[in-house]
Amino acid sequence: MIQIQPAEYLPITRQLADPSDTTTYYVRAYIYKRTSGGAESLLATVDLVDKTGQRFTYNYQTPDDSDPYYLSIVTKVFTDSGYTSESPLYYRTEQTYLVAMRWGLQFGGGGGASVDYDKIGKMIREAMSNIPKTKEIKLPKEFDGRPLWEAIKDVENRIRRIKIPEQEKLNVLPILRAIKEVREQVEAIKIPEPEKVDLQPAMNGLTKLAEELKKLPAALNTLIEGEIGDFKTLLEKADKNSQRDIVLRMGRGERESEKPEKRKRFI
Repeated sequence: MIQIQPAEYLPITRQLADPSDTTTYYVRAYIYKRTSGGAESLLATVDLVDKTGQRFTYNYQTPDDSDPYYLSIVTKVFTDSGYTSESPLYYRTEQTYLVAMRWGLQFGGGGGASVDYDKIGKMIREAMSNIPKTKEIKLPKEFDGRPLWEAIKDVENRIRRIKIPEQEKLNVLPILRAIKEVREQVEAIKIPEPEKVDLQPAMNGLTKLAEELKKLPAALNTLIEGEIGDFKTLLEKADKNSQRDIVLRMGRGERESEKPEKRKRFI
């Protein structure tokens, strides 16, 4: 099968076989296009030119399609110029052509569809040599994270080796016993009622003591604060004589105007 280029001029020829036949004949060519899928369509009908000597020719330009296709050319010989009566002496002929790029010929190959890869490589290298050179870009080296992970692991191991000393337990029993003894003594005291007793200094002292106790650990603070609360409640409920005696016992002092009541001593 003959291969031709797209958009190339294809010479269509027909030579009648009998040289002794001097009859005037007319030759017409029917050009069909057939794709690789099998579809066929009539592209053109052309009348060949008589070149004398029973030789007829026509130059036909093939369609410029990028995809390969086939051309089938059928020639018929007629006895009239109207191309209505076919000659019974000369049969119809058909010739098929492949229309596709001839890469082998285009790149200097030895014919057919062979490719000269060395020449193609040379052309590519020449084309690339004309491309302006860009500045060399230095890519960063691959990040090595091993030193970082080892340092983190070392810190974790050091933290795990740290021994936090246990806090010493605070013994609050002596304080609680002392408060209990004071409370029992206060409850047992009975003092005659004085005229007036100012408990504000005592109350202020207890409040200040409570604020200082808040600075102690929570467990100790809760125990002592409860005891002081009970003590304040007892103080508020005591009668005047008892309150006066409590103030004296706490060392808060008494007003100069408040003198203890003089009593007769009976023997």
